[in-house]
Amino acid sequence: MSTPALGVDRKIYRVLAHAKPRAIIIACPDPRIWEATLCFIHEELGLRYGEYLFPAQLGGVVALSQPVTMPYASQHYGDTLEFCFKHFPSLEEIIHINHDDCARYRDFHETIGKFFLRGAPDLSERQRRDLGLASGLAPVVAKRPLETRQFLMQYANADRTEAYFDPA
Repeated sequence: MSTPALGVDRKIYRVLAHAKPRAIIIACPDPRIWEATLCFIHEELGLRYGEYLFPAQLGGVVALSQPVTMPYASQHYGDTLEFCFKHFPSLEEIIHINHDDCARYRDFHETIGKFFLRGAPDLSERQRRDLGLASGLAPVVAKRPLETRQFLMQYANADRTEAYFDPA
């Protein structure tokens, strides 16, 4: 397709000029799980492109639960939510997704030791607890009622090529 304004041929891509996102999805950008996560968002949550914001957050919600050891990441998380709620008044929901085998959680566990688990029997349970913490914080940051949902992606087979999303 020719683009006379540019004076050269370029492929043209569609832009959602009037998108009104209704959800923020906080999830880890681990490339191993992106395809599964996007399929889950579109197929099970029923959200299409333009209906959600997806600010990447390494480790999902771990930054929220570690404000002392991760002050910058924790502050970034809060600043991101504040910005989104200020500039996108159409937002009515926040969805947090953590995943099994998260390297960020594993790193903290290896660095801090058993104290990182905070009484949880394993990392999966610690992640579930953090998801609950995050769901309570989001409406406070939004300064208004907000629907919250939390999911933990878990592998469905031993070679980790398939996954499912469990409500947390």
